[in-house]
Parts: sequence; C-alpha cells; structure tokens
Amino acid sequence: MSLPAAELRTLERMAEALRSSEPRLVSMFAIFTRLTQNETWPRWEQLLPATPGWLRWLTTLMRRLPGGQTARGRRRWLQTLVLANVAVVVGLLLALTGSYLHGSPACSGQHPRAAALASPRQSCPLSDAYPPAK
Repeated sequence: MSLPAAELRTLERMAEALRSSEPRLVSMFAIFTRLTQNETWPRWEQLLPATPGWLRWLTTLMRRLPGGQTARGRRRWLQTLVLANVAVVVGLLLALTGSYLHGSPACSGQHPRAAALASPRQSCPLSDAYPPAK
C-alpha cells in the first residue's frame, strides 16, 4: 500500500505521539504481531484493489476496439459511450413527457393536460363512454 508523503508524515507523527504517551503499547503491539503473524486476514478487512473490476474490464475492452490503443482513440470511444447514454435518457424522457401530454382526452373535450390538471380523478360516465347497443 502506498500513501502520499503528507499522509505518511501524519501517520508517523501519530505513531510517535502514541509511543511517547503509552510506552507499554509498543511491547503489546509486538506481542500481538508475533501471535498473529501466520494468520490470514478476514476477507472483509483486506484492502480492495485500487481499480474496480468493471473499470479494468472496460479499459481492456476499449483498448481492443479500433483506435483504442491511443489516448485519443480511447477518449473518442468514451465520448461516444457518454453521448449514447445521454441520447437514451433524453429519448426516454421525451417518450414519457409525450405520453403524459398526449394522453386520452377527458370527457369534457378539454386538452388532455388541462383536463388532468383540473380534475385528476375525473372519469367519464358509463353512458358517454359506450354508446347504447341497438
């Protein structure tokens, strides 16, 4: 594990403060280290890799694409991926908005949106909805 120099200095200062304030702590940690040196760490306490697996997979995939070997090619593929996702989201929003604005008209003959805003629970009477059978 590598840490930035500023963090290492901060940790060293903290360790030195502990050593000076608790002299028995050093010997207790030494005993603990000797007792546990051959044990494996529990899975939940192990450090995760610096790069998540999905990101390594995506990076490998992008390098295999045409033009993905160069930084410029990878940047273009990333831009294409982002724009494709944005286009899908915009399309879904337009479809939802369109279905809301152009729903079935209310019984009063008003614009669908105005009818929905005026009375959201309005329903057509049965006689108006279905003409009488002949």
